[in-house]
Amino acid sequence: MKLDRATLCVSIADRAMSHSFYTALGFAAVGEPGDNGLPEPLQFEVSDG
Repeated sequence: MKLDRATLCVSIADRAMSHSFYTALGFAAVGEPGDNGLPEPLQFEVSDG
C-alpha cells in the first residue's frame, strides 16, 4: 500500500518560532499567508511525495 500523503499535527505555543525552526531545518512552508505573514494553517512540505 502506498500513501499519497501523511499529516502530522503538533500543538505549538509560538507560531513564529515554530516557523523559524522548521524553515531552518530546510522544510518549505506551504499555504496562503495570514495576517501575521505566516501560512495559515502553519504547514510544511517534508518530502516530494
